[in-house]
Amino acid sequence: MAPQPARAGTPSITLTWFIAPSRWAPETLLPLLGAFAPEALPLDYADFGTGSHWWHGQDGQGSWDEPGYARVHHFSPQDAAEVGVESVTFDAHDVGQLQVILGEASIDRAAALFDAASPALGAFFAAGQRWERNHEPEHFLNGVRWQGLPPMAMWRAWFGPPYLELVEPHIAGDRHPAGLLVRDPTEWTLPPELTYTPRPPIHHENGGITVVPAVDEDRASVIPPIE
Repeated sequence: MAPQPARAGTPSITLTWFIAPSRWAPETLLPLLGAFAPEALPLDYADFGTGSHWWHGQDGQGSWDEPGYARVHHFSPQDAAEVGVESVTFDAHDVGQLQVILGEASIDRAAALFDAASPALGAFFAAGQRWERNHEPEHFLNGVRWQGLPPMAMWRAWFGPPYLELVEPHIAGDRHPAGLLVRDPTEWTLPPELTYTPRPPIHHENGGITVVPAVDEDRASVIPPIE
């Protein structure tokens, strides 16, 4: 029997890449998963009929070093106002009475996957988030439409064109030919006109936190053409 989902307080990692419709090619991610996270390679495929698809990894067989599971989500852009999305989430599980968390080796592999996939996918923005099991990671989008950069700091971030030249003077990172890689920043000083307005999260009595979806008026005042 596969282990049950982890209790509150067990960290997870979500990596998300945002790609212009003309560059969106989800098959690009597969060899990268094979190289950096073979346990996350798809075992089955679910099509929800709306452009949204889930690839399920080896549920219960291990999130790299620790028991857990991986899931891969991609959303295909349906029109020019939408963006392509690739997302990989690695969750830990409880095993019997033992609560397992993602170890440093797993976190290092997540970072390596993020660093390699961001330029390979041609992402104009990408974010890596470390989050607690009873908290939701940031959603970023208004439905499936791009609304601007996040105003809150990410564990890891990638800025490709057209955001690269707009944010490079304001945030420290490692410059690559295809973009700027920011690792665990101590400051997140993006120009406010490039960021969306976050909605206050919902705090539940059990300690859980739910992110509130964005609405149109939350959109950044400046969004450069992503094509």
